[in-house]
Amino acid sequence: MLLQCFEQAQDSSVECTQKYSIKEILFSTIVAVLDGARSWDEVSFNAELYLDFLRKFLPFENGIPSQDTYNRVFQLIKQESIEPALKDCAQAILKTLEPEAETLNIDGTQMLEGTQTGGVTVPQLSAWCSDYGDGISFGQLNVSSKSNEITAIPQLLKLLDIKGALLTISAMGTQPDIAQQIHESSASYLLSLKANHPTLFETVKDLCSNYSPISQHESDVETNCDYTYALSCEVFKVLEREVPMAQLWAGLQRIVKVKVVTTHNVSKKVVEDIRYYLTNDTKRNAEQYLQATRNHLRSENDCHWQLDVILNEGASRKYAGNAAKNVKQLLRLCTNIVKTINFTGPFRNASMRNKCRLIVHRQELMSQVLYGVSGAN
Repeated sequence: MLLQCFEQAQDSSVECTQKYSIKEILFSTIVAVLDGARSWDEVSFNAELYLDFLRKFLPFENGIPSQDTYNRVFQLIKQESIEPALKDCAQAILKTLEPEAETLNIDGTQMLEGTQTGGVTVPQLSAWCSDYGDGISFGQLNVSSKSNEITAIPQLLKLLDIKGALLTISAMGTQPDIAQQIHESSASYLLSLKANHPTLFETVKDLCSNYSPISQHESDVETNCDYTYALSCEVFKVLEREVPMAQLWAGLQRIVKVKVVTTHNVSKKVVEDIRYYLTNDTKRNAEQYLQATRNHLRSENDCHWQLDVILNEGASRKYAGNAAKNVKQLLRLCTNIVKTINFTGPFRNASMRNKCRLIVHRQELMSQVLYGVSGAN
């Protein structure tokens, strides 16, 4: 499967030498990255170390490219050329899920994009699915500044197959145009509503105060060392006479109210946080909406934790041109690759980093990655 995805990365802007194919370069880089390589000299050294293993899948008739060749090719490859491999891998995993379980979390973060002379932070949008195990990365899109996330979200959505999915987006993306795009794509939105829409925000608060919910749910109390959390959710039907601006939001049907009560275990201080969401969805109940909002918060931790801490995304800053973006794509692809493997025995509960390395050392596991998805781990 992965080799077929790499064929989509053929890019007219990249003229590979006659010595190495683009598939050989991408495949050897994936193997090196799975084994922990984070710089081009490490990639080249690692690929040379595993040359016999690599030749079980591709010819590599001329051996392994130099670190300069890897660097030059990844500078030239356009980010959108690798994006289909990331998306197709995620879609293949999601085929094992029930359709109603699919929730995509759109979230912004800051990516460290390094060069030989220093690093800069670049705003980045990520699409993450928390319904599946530790989460699946669907794609990413870099934007020029934080204020441009509003215009970048529609671009990211165009890269994804969102039909039938529920998309959760933070308050930055709560815009009528984005809601319309999602609605017209036969998908559902769950948009966080805050004071950046003051009139609608106050109207929604009044609606939830004056009417009874059509669905409600209280989750089990959760406790850690310092705090106890009580979460509840109520769903309200949108009434046009109470929400006259509802017509600006395509397909708007429900208001979701989530309340989080946090109690400090020692001081007993109680803090109540109430959040409101807009949605065009009518299939889900309060329990499912509450889980979707929690998944959105999880995506911020799961996605960034896996990439920054486990896969050490920022280990090397010496990437120029498009290389930084492309390496980030490969790291996200690696997190998805691990989830295509059905690990058994003592390796079932291994860390993601160790599972990555295990794939490199087991031919049968690499075959699953390259030629087909075997199932969930």
